[in-house]
Amino acid sequence: MSRRRPMDLVLTQDFDQDRESLWRSLTDSAALADWLMPNTFRPVVGATFELRAGPEDTDCGGTVRCRVLTLEPPHLMVWSWIEDGTGSPTAVSFTLTERGTGCRLAIRHRGLASTPEEESFRQGWLQKCAALEQHLGNKGGEHARSA
Repeated sequence: MSRRRPMDLVLTQDFDQDRESLWRSLTDSAALADWLMPNTFRPVVGATFELRAGPEDTDCGGTVRCRVLTLEPPHLMVWSWIEDGTGSPTAVSFTLTERGTGCRLAIRHRGLASTPEEESFRQGWLQKCAALEQHLGNKGGEHARSA
């Protein structure tokens, strides 16, 4: 495996929905299952949960073990993130900012990752944002960058 180095991946996407509607899509277990992965999520700080990769999640190690680290409705949520088989904990934050009648979602994934792992995370989040867009029936734009 390649050497791990600091990763700071940021993806932003604008949505037509208001912040509260988008927040529900991030914090409701059934909605998360629709666009992210089947899960045992509960929107409670300290709650542990699992995301279970499906056949379409070819880059994921099967199960992602998470913990809710921060929950500030309706604008910030942070999870710890450990994929089976990697053993390297990372953190994912979801930040919602109002933009006119819509909302901007910024997903930031930070931690130590090899170059292939970082690219896998980048591609995975791009696919999941497209799935969230479909879940919401959105026509927004997306942008991804690494800091």
